[in-house]
Amino acid sequence: MARLGGDEFIVLLPELLAEYAEAREQAQQLAEKITEQLNLPFTLTDQSNTSYQCTCSIGMVLFHGELDFAEEILLRADNAMYQAKQQSGQQLCWYNG
Repeated sequence: MARLGGDEFIVLLPELLAEYAEAREQAQQLAEKITEQLNLPFTLTDQSNTSYQCTCSIGMVLFHGELDFAEEILLRADNAMYQAKQQSGQQLCWYNG
């Protein structure tokens, strides 16, 4: 996991199963867990004890490593993320090229 910039992060999953449908399901499950955890309410340690809650939009793309360039993979994931944001946020969206 790495911060790409601003409030954008990237998660690479190099150990997914080789079969496309299984790899997609693994990635989907992890993205749902990330969304679930980010959505949990939290309280900052100030005197107001105000509870906050985050949402996230996740763009997802599968790739085969040596066949794709990093810039193209990032562009695909970014496009999927913005599509998720357009669908009211708090969404997971796969790149459909």
